[in-house]
Order: sequence, then C-alpha cells, then structure tokens
Amino acid sequence: YVMDWPITAMATQDTFLFIGSGTELILLSISDPVNPIELGKVDLWGASIQITSYEDRVFASVSSTIFSINISDPLNPLIASSIPVNGQLSRCLAVKDGFIYAGNFVFSNLAIFDATAPDTIEFFGEITTNSRVQSAFVKDTLLYIGNTSGERLQVYEVTDPSSPNYLGGTGFTNPGRNPGVITDGDHLFMTTDDFGVLSFNISDPLDIGKIGELAKPDDTYRTLNSIAYSNNRLYISTLSGIWVVDATQTSNLLDLFSYSSSYTAIKVVWQNELAFLASGYSGLWILDFSNPMAPREISNIRTGGYAGDVLVDGNIAYVTNYAIESNDTTRGIWFIDIADINEPVIINHFTGISDQSDIATEFNPLAKSGDLLFMSGNHWPSSDSILQIIDASNPLNPTPISTFQGNYPLYSVGIADSQLYLASANSGLRIVSWQDVSNPVEISSYNAIAAGVVIDSSLACVLGGNAVLLDISDPFTPTFLGETPIAFGIASLAGVVEQDNLYWTRKGIGLVDISDPTSPFQVNKIEDPFFTSVSAFENLLAASNSISGVWIFQNTRIMTGTEENHYQTHIKKMELNANYPNPFNPQTTISFELPERSDIELSVYNVMGKKVYLLYDGILSSGLHKIIFDANEFSSGIYFYRLTNGQETISRKMILLK
Repeated sequence: YVMDWPITAMATQDTFLFIGSGTELILLSISDPVNPIELGKVDLWGASIQITSYEDRVFASVSSTIFSINISDPLNPLIASSIPVNGQLSRCLAVKDGFIYAGNFVFSNLAIFDATAPDTIEFFGEITTNSRVQSAFVKDTLLYIGNTSGERLQVYEVTDPSSPNYLGGTGFTNPGRNPGVITDGDHLFMTTDDFGVLSFNISDPLDIGKIGELAKPDDTYRTLNSIAYSNNRLYISTLSGIWVVDATQTSNLLDLFSYSSSYTAIKVVWQNELAFLASGYSGLWILDFSNPMAPREISNIRTGGYAGDVLVDGNIAYVTNYAIESNDTTRGIWFIDIADINEPVIINHFTGISDQSDIATEFNPLAKSGDLLFMSGNHWPSSDSILQIIDASNPLNPTPISTFQGNYPLYSVGIADSQLYLASANSGLRIVSWQDVSNPVEISSYNAIAAGVVIDSSLACVLGGNAVLLDISDPFTPTFLGETPIAFGIASLAGVVEQDNLYWTRKGIGLVDISDPTSPFQVNKIEDPFFTSVSAFENLLAASNSISGVWIFQNTRIMTGTEENHYQTHIKKMELNANYPNPFNPQTTISFELPERSDIELSVYNVMGKKVYLLYDGILSSGLHKIIFDANEFSSGIYFYRLTNGQETISRKMILLK
C-alpha cells in the first residue's frame, strides 16, 4: 500500500491497521495482508507521533494534542474529541480500560486522561516519575514506563488509575532515549536510540534486572523508534527501515538482519532503464525504470552513514556520505561494484580531505572526468580546503592528487574540458583550471548568485534566484547570454539539461526553455520544499523528494511517439497514478492503467468522504487512460480521487489551490 507521505506512526487491532501519514489517520483492512484495502481516513491537521487503540476508538497524539477518533464505522472515521497536552509532543502514549497514559520529552511525570466516555477526553491525574517519560506499555494491570534518567525503567500497578501503585524500577547506563518498550511473559525489551536494545527479567516487579543487551550494528540504525515482538523476534523501526533481532535467548540477543524500507530520496541518477538513488541512511537503491509508470526495486546496499550523492560510471557507483556528526567515520566516497545490479558490493571507502571533521550543512557534490574524481569538502569547511582531486583509475586503490583551496562554500560542481565550474552562492561562479591536476588554479569568475551550476557543451547554466546562461567557450572570459527568474529563495540548486530544456529543483521543480540562450524563459514550476535533485531521460524526468521518494514526470513538449504501446506491454495490475500537476488550479490530469478490459468508476471525494464529482463510470479497454478533472467550481482544499473496478479500490490525494 503506497502512501502519499511518510508514515510517522502505526498500530493494529484485529484485522485493522491504523497509519499516521502526513496529516491523516488512515484505516486499512489487513485481513488479506497481500492486498490491504483502504477503508477510510480522517485529517488530524498534523503528523501523528503515536497511535494506540481501545475498542471502537483510536487515540493519536498530534503535536501538543491527543485526538480520539471514533472508528465504529471504519469507512467513515470521525474525530470524537481532543485535549491539549502540556503544549508538547506526546511521544509516549498507552491506553488501558479507557484511560490514556501520555508523556513527552520536555516535562517530567506521566499524565493520565479519562477517555472512558465515548465522546470526551478529560485530565484525570498524573504519575510522579521525576523524569521525562519516553515510552509506556500496559500489560494486564501493570504499566511499564521508560524514563530519560534515574530509574530508566519503572513499573506501576494501575488497577485503579486514580491511585497508581509504584512497584519497582531499575537504572542502567546505556546512552540515549528509550522510545520503545514491549513485554512478553516474564521479559521486557526496551530500545535506546543511541545504543540498541536491552532485555529485562520482570518476573518479580519488585526486583527488575537487566539480563541482556545488543548494540545496533552501525549508525544507519540511528534513532531506534518503536518495537514489536512476535515468535521470539524483535522488530525495531529505524530511520532506514526495520531491524530484526533474535530474542529466543533473552540473555543473548542476536542481530539477524535489517530491511531497508526508507525512500529518503536525496540524489537520483537515471541511466537508460536503471535509476540509482542515494537514499540517506538506506544507502544506495538500484531501481528498474524500464516501465516509468511502475518503477521496481532491484537491490539495496548501505554505506554505513547518510548517502547524499551518487555518480555512476561503467560498473562502479560512487556514493558520498554526508557528515551528519563531528568526526563521522562514514563520510567520504564509497566505491560500489554494480556489475551485478542484483548484488552490489562495496569494494572501497575513501574518506577524503583529512581535516574535514565538522558536521556538514549541505551534501558533498561529486563530479568525474575520465579517471579523475572531484569531491567537495564540507559546505562550510573548517579550513580552506574545499575540493579534492582523486585518481580513481583503480577503485581498489584511489589516490589523492591535489586539493584546491578557497575561502568560500561549495554548493555544486560542473566540468567542461579541463575546467571546474564551482557554484559558491554569493561568491558567484568560480572557474578553476585543472590542466595541471597537481596544482588546480582559479582562472576567472562570474558575479552571480550561484547555488548550482549545469554545464551543457559551451553553455553554463548558473542557478540561483535566476537561471543565468553563460557562454564558456572561452573559460577565461565567460560571456553573459540571458537570464530568467526561477527559484524560491537561495539554497543549493540541482539541475540537468536535456534537449534544450533546463530542469532545476530546490524548494520546487521547474522547466526552463533554453533553445534560445539569449532569451530563456520558465515554462512551468511546481512548489514543493522537499525536491532535492533531477535526472532526465528523453522526455521523462526523475526528481528525488526527501519526503515522498522519487517522482517521474513527463515533458509533453517532447514526444517520442512510443509511450502508449511501451507502457501497455508492462501492465500487470490496475494502477492509479499521481495526478499532474499537484497542487493544481483549476485543471489536473488523472491517469490510470488497466491490465484488461474493465468496468470502472473514477470519482472525486472531499475530506469528509463525500463523493462530489463523477469523472467516469463505464467500460474501458486495457492500457493507459488519462482524464482531466476541471475543479473550476470547487473551493480550495484537499480532495481524493478513487478508482474502483468492483474488486479493487485505489485512492490518491490531490490539492486544489486557487
């Protein structure tokens, strides 16, 4: 089941799955886990931090508020009541017999709320813990809570919520917050986000003792969140996916494996039918783009840290890790053999500029020419060393050749002939000759805000508040050709040129027509603060989005004439694609694919779940279909479009902005 936004919280009850995604609480039926079915959803005006359920209600902590949602009719969930919680995020949320136990990272003690009445939530009391409560779990009549200090694990008997009875607790020295706690029989398991997972013997609540621990394998498991238990295995959510731990012997926890489920999309490179994605803590993903309407995962490999850039040449993928903390040992270039795209293999790691020990504030751009790699240092370096030239002719033994120094930040690198074009924000475009690779020297510059640069033959496209086009046939004297306004503020800008079209992205994505470099003009742009990179192939554009993964756009100004037949041969099941544009005003195109001749209905619903418009009702042939929705008579807001064939229903969200 594909979400429009990242999942921030989940809970289950019988055959129901409750998901917090974006600002919505979504109800799914998982009676058939292979084919989850969306039942209903409700907008909570913020991201859910925790979700739990009790009988026919779901409780969700959103920002500084706890919501009670009535799910007696799963097709039409309704907000029944809400209550503010100390003005802080309720990271800890548990429920027992209609009483809610809530805590947060800022205030000490655990608040108790009475939600036994179906339509109200009232403050009932609190448990004095003398520490900030990070997690809670109720089993039978016992409440287990994880604190930040002192007794990190405490147990209370809560048969009578008006008089909680402290039974016992224990302290431990493992670092980090305790975001997850769960019990099984006489054992309790707790995560600490800076260390790993701990096990405790709780057979005697008056004498709790730690009996085992397992450190997380590496920093890609950063920020351990929720924890679940099933069949002697622990399933721990992280920023990069799920960590699975064998708890058969609670005193000897074993690391089994991890599954990368994150699609934090930082940099995407599209080559023929493959896409390579630098995906933060999930490392490098290789995707099959042979059918752009239905991209498919091929493989994943982690680089031990936060992957922020990727460059592919032949059978080697070069991935740079972003320095997310001081003295980050995972920073630098990771050399990955992709000769077998199903089984990529790390063959080397090159740290780079040795004195770059600071935390980076931007991703480290990477460029390549022949056997030479050009790697930038940190965005705001602790020294003047901002770029290193590396001999990568032997990936098993990369050799540093020289370092270029400059007293300005480096946002982006372009290459033409033996020149580097360095985008340095307010310091403009700096042109550096590496004809003598042992001694790179600056030969000229151009005064323009340069947050990004794209080189296309003898044309340099400098990206800032404007797209500035320069003739660089003579790199000693770059010549102004034309410019046009493009962006939403100054930040690192990424771009690519394909068939006289300049695509750019940062806090949005846009298309500039540069067929006449003396008179460029912006054709279209979409505002979205989370786009980070673009890569083009023929008339298609892949854009990485740090929140929602990889988006694929079609440039209808370039037609290949083969799309329809190409897509139809790959259709395996009914698909409903993202509408474009989105947000829109007043028209947007909705496309969908049918594997066979089908009787379908395509309708538009408002946020209350009421059908407001019927787009199509009837029989259509197999293949790709496109329908334009004209919302001229509708007010601004969030709407949903739903496609059904009688056996399957798919819904997506769209935003009308007038």
